[in-house]
Amino acid sequence: MLVRLTEIPFYYLNFEGYTDRKVSMEKLLSSLNINNLRISNSYQSNLRQDRIAFGVTKLLNTAIEIGKYPFIMMDDDIQLIKELPESISIPDTESLILLGGSLYETGGYKPNMYLEEYNKEYYRIYYMLSMHTMVVPSPNTANFLLESIEQSFNTHQFLDVDLALKSKERLYLTPKSGPYFYQDNYNEPVTRFLWEDVKDSYIGKYL
Repeated sequence: MLVRLTEIPFYYLNFEGYTDRKVSMEKLLSSLNINNLRISNSYQSNLRQDRIAFGVTKLLNTAIEIGKYPFIMMDDDIQLIKELPESISIPDTESLILLGGSLYETGGYKPNMYLEEYNKEYYRIYYMLSMHTMVVPSPNTANFLLESIEQSFNTHQFLDVDLALKSKERLYLTPKSGPYFYQDNYNEPVTRFLWEDVKDSYIGKYL
């Protein structure tokens, strides 16, 4: 399935009070002529991971209620690494397609990230900590994410860690021509890269 990015909804999560991020996202998405909806998050908790999980739950429930697939979910701290293509292919509607990436590891909490060839456009990726821009192709995939969030709430685990640990049972893909988005914050050093520059360190490097 080939989809034009200007024809699918983008939902971005924005915490109340983060006005600068809201302005930055509106500027970015407007420049890309992308249909987007801000999902506000005012959930109060001493645990950052729980605040994030609540917000992502709200985003997913909104997207499911609207019922248009595929859709893209994103954080509010992202910027482009390179120009987006006009269209992307979705080879499997049960997959998650990660348009952002991260080279961050957890010091042994999870297996090392690695890549496998999938097709001419995508790598299959395992154990990557990155949720900042994802394509959700189908209701089944959206419900899979909701179930993962519920588990994260119960264990007070960061959602990207929980999702990374499920990458052997679920198909996660990342475009060979990407990633396209990085996090414009303290995570920039590990999220602003291109696979063409680092892939040799991660293809078949599972330890």
